Amino acid sequence: MAAGALLLAACTTQEAGRAAPAEGSAPPPPEMGDLLEQSQEPTDEAEGDEGSEEPSESESLEPPPDDVEPNPHLDATTTCDYLTDEMLDDIGISGPSSYREGDRGRGNCIIVDMETNGDLGVGVSLNPYGGLDDWNLDGLTEASSTEVGGRAAREVRTQGNMCAIDVAATDTSSVRVLATNPDLDAACETAAQAAGHVIPALPAEAFE
Repeated sequence: MAAGALLLAACTTQEAGRAAPAEGSAPPPPEMGDLLEQSQEPTDEAEGDEGSEEPSESESLEPPPDDVEPNPHLDATTTCDYLTDEMLDDIGISGPSSYREGDRGRGNCIIVDMETNGDLGVGVSLNPYGGLDDWNLDGLTEASSTEVGGRAAREVRTQGNMCAIDVAATDTSSVRVLATNPDLDAACETAAQAAGHVIPALPAEAFE
């Protein structure tokens, strides 16, 4: 996978009921971000042009598709709300949450447990503009059907230490919950546990 495809900027607004983001918190491992976003291949346009300016983060994002009506009940900006203290206690991960807008209208939020040297992490991404086929599957080694909260889901294992649970809200909107752990089986158990908190907490209308 392309390293550095997504380095999430830290949240600065603290809200009750979820992990408090902190300015200056460590960014997640690039590989975790790669699974949330489509791989971004480097271009040669800016090479050798010393006077060129780097595009801002918002300018470099791929915009939402014009031909898809977003799921009005799947608000990408609320992604960090679903990384609750209750969920973190259940899966045994702690740390500040980091949010960033993603490509094609996604909202990404990740927590990396630095007390484990970054080995353990959990992330949530809401995609109001894309179904299951819109997710990045770089490094995929195995995909299988599963169930979360009574809803059909897909478990995605990668070559590294990541496992994701994908749930379709509608044909054109979906949710991804992922976890990292050096033990891939443990990562999948954590992702399933986390998804068991996230999916039921989403508005029921998001699945209509």
